[in-house]
Amino acid sequence: MTTKRIAAELTDDTAIQAEIIYTTTRLNTEPKKDADKLFCELAITAIEKAIQSCKEATGVQFPSYQQLIDFLTKETQGTPKQDAVTIRSFSMDVDSYQAEKDITA
Repeated sequence: MTTKRIAAELTDDTAIQAEIIYTTTRLNTEPKKDADKLFCELAITAIEKAIQSCKEATGVQFPSYQQLIDFLTKETQGTPKQDAVTIRSFSMDVDSYQAEKDITA
């Protein structure tokens, strides 16, 4: 059996993101050692899928860390869901501004 020990200290936003993932996937209900193992398995599976998607989209057979980060960042920018949220927020702000303008007029 092959083993790989991973030790990492997450800080700031990354630590918060990890806690959110632990909670939403209910890993926080598992014993810490089991939860950390499951978290790593989940991360590795997601990374493998991201590498495959990056390969297919860019043609780079072995993308580097930076190429993968750039690909993932680009993939999440400008998605229809995000655009809809931005538009909805913008229209809400306009409505609020209009309501304030009517009240003060």
